[in-house]
Amino acid sequence: MQDADIKEEPANPVEGSDEVPSPEPDWQKLDEKLKKKMHHIVISLKRSGKKGKAFTLRAMVKKARFYRQKLDLARAAAAPPAGKADNPAEWEAQLAKLDEDLAQIKTFNPTNVLHQRFLSALRRSTLPGVDRLLPLWDGALAGAMTATEAQAEANETTSVGVRSTDPVTVLTRLENRVAATAPVVDVVKEAVEDLFVIITGRKSDGKKKIKKDPPSALATPVKAKTATSTSKRKRTEGGAGPSSTFVSSLGGGDSSDSEDEQGLRFLSGSDDEGHPIYDYGSDVFSGGESESEEEVERPAKKVRKNRAGQQARRALAERKFGKAAQHILNNKLSVAAHAEQQKKKHRQEQLIKRATHAVVPQPNQPAHLQPKTKPAAGGDTNAAPLHPSWEAKRKAKEALQNAASAAKPKKIVFKNDDDED
Repeated sequence: MQDADIKEEPANPVEGSDEVPSPEPDWQKLDEKLKKKMHHIVISLKRSGKKGKAFTLRAMVKKARFYRQKLDLARAAAAPPAGKADNPAEWEAQLAKLDEDLAQIKTFNPTNVLHQRFLSALRRSTLPGVDRLLPLWDGALAGAMTATEAQAEANETTSVGVRSTDPVTVLTRLENRVAATAPVVDVVKEAVEDLFVIITGRKSDGKKKIKKDPPSALATPVKAKTATSTSKRKRTEGGAGPSSTFVSSLGGGDSSDSEDEQGLRFLSGSDDEGHPIYDYGSDVFSGGESESEEEVERPAKKVRKNRAGQQARRALAERKFGKAAQHILNNKLSVAAHAEQQKKKHRQEQLIKRATHAVVPQPNQPAHLQPKTKPAAGGDTNAAPLHPSWEAKRKAKEALQNAASAAKPKKIVFKNDDDED
């Protein structure tokens, strides 16, 4: 075994521990699965390399912009920057390195960097049979690179990948930047962990492999409820109602009565919870169902918020800030002004409405309810004569008005005896 003092994989248990060493894996059965996994690792490394390149490019552009701003501020200032940390010469050197890396990253292909990083992590891992995995890596790399080279872009340097037999090269400054990004580190660690699970059947930390729940497992409560409904329907079709009540006084002397009484039970989690249900046969409930599958979790009830009303919130604000607070007074003034404005607007609308109804004739109203309009100065010569009753009423009204205007009021003064004395 190799040393396991790296970040990718934890070390195996120390010697002398109580844990039993894992048996030798069956490489013949795992051969096909490992080949597919290696092919998948090659593809995932290529994708993560593009992400790492994009991450590095954004970080370098941001850092170069930062140094340029500091240099511009230092040049604009009359006095030299104070302090040892403020060194324009160091800023210019860092900016020159960043410009050089930015020029190289445009034609940089991170495939070789990721392959070399994965092979290094694979050799330093605690995986059993690493020598058997390296030829599988070379085979998967050869098949993947055949299709990749045909699709290589013109502005990127072509690469055939790094095989297990190739010598290890020293990474440049730009390659180290890309290899240290989060997408690259995560995909390399995940690839080694997946190989460990396939070979040993457990995780590198000693835990057993956790199988992911299939999509059908998410519908387990629904299936359990459907099975219960189907069982009820079977009992109903057979002549036994699901909510039948057992009356002991009507039972006969048959020995089957005791068996029926023993079949009495309650179903938890069903719609008829609390009602007795009889189990007359084993075909009612399938043996594969468990109590946990029949229990359906009900969603929690939403708690309604008890929000204070407007008057309560206003009283709370007055107690907190005082009745003479400026924002409270302004609020009251604005509310009063708004109410007065609404009243004034309503009065104007009512006046306009009344004036319109008083002048404009309404087509849906009868003639005697139509508004009266003043006749013309010359009078209407074509007007029809009035009815005798209307004419008599008009004359009586005129006579009453004339009599009232002709009569002169007389003041009556009452004198007392005391006034004469």
